[in-house]
Amino acid sequence: MKSLEDLSVQYDDTVRNSSSVVVQMQFGDDRLDPDDMEGKAKPVNFERSFLHSQTVKWSNDEVSLLPFEIMDKTNKILEAERKKLPRTSLFGEVLDDNDETEAGIDQFESHRDFLQTISEFVSVKAENYAHARDHVGMMAGREDDDRVDWEIADDRKSRHYVTELLILNLSLVKQRHLADGVAKVSDRTLKKFLKLCLTKYERAKVQPGHAVGAVGAQSIGEPGTQMTLKTFHFAGVAGMSITQGVPRIKEIINASKVISTPVITCELVNKLDDEAAQLVKSRIEKTYLRDVSCRIKR
Repeated sequence: MKSLEDLSVQYDDTVRNSSSVVVQMQFGDDRLDPDDMEGKAKPVNFERSFLHSQTVKWSNDEVSLLPFEIMDKTNKILEAERKKLPRTSLFGEVLDDNDETEAGIDQFESHRDFLQTISEFVSVKAENYAHARDHVGMMAGREDDDRVDWEIADDRKSRHYVTELLILNLSLVKQRHLADGVAKVSDRTLKKFLKLCLTKYERAKVQPGHAVGAVGAQSIGEPGTQMTLKTFHFAGVAGMSITQGVPRIKEIINASKVISTPVITCELVNKLDDEAAQLVKSRIEKTYLRDVSCRIKR
């Protein structure tokens, strides 16, 4: 604690000590405060934020955007944010935004990755709505679909009215309501969601003057005692035979390449099917003879 107590974040985003010696060019390489993370160490829980935006801005009178309209509006808003983050080299030269080489990596890389994750999440929502429209027999409205029918009129109501006359399907209105009820993404919901994501990301940035050194020292010292005590609670449990306490702290601080008891956490792609989970479990765990035999006779 005494050796790290003078480390703090400055107004230029660097982490310095009391002698103004730079320890980090930006805190954590992404300037995000761990206390403000949502869920799995992410600044925004997209699913929860989208549900909140949808609940706040829901209106039965408002029709859903078409899938290609969802992506067009999203890309337009995010592109404006990307323009605020010009990619530059170490010598200040402006580089291509798509430059992913080592020379093109700068201090805004994590911010660009966050904007990309927003775009990927919205694209999943747009694709879900396209599937819903396919399911009820309507035009999907994806990027590669013919937009002539959708660009007949600028007004949303007249557009759907003209489209209904062209398709000559009397049940189109009912089908559209079915699709909207499953995966509706209105204009107000989309704008609210994007604004909420960008606001939460800005709030998650570490504030100047934050005593990151003292917090980091405490974050190491406090779990060290808990890790030692934790072993007594799981005495005799085979699944908890992992290195804890001071030996584990030494492995973390020394960045040991070979750790004593490695543990890997894997997320299931399909979280709803019990049989799929059992199949994955059977593939990765060891199966001993005693697990599959009722008795052994010599």
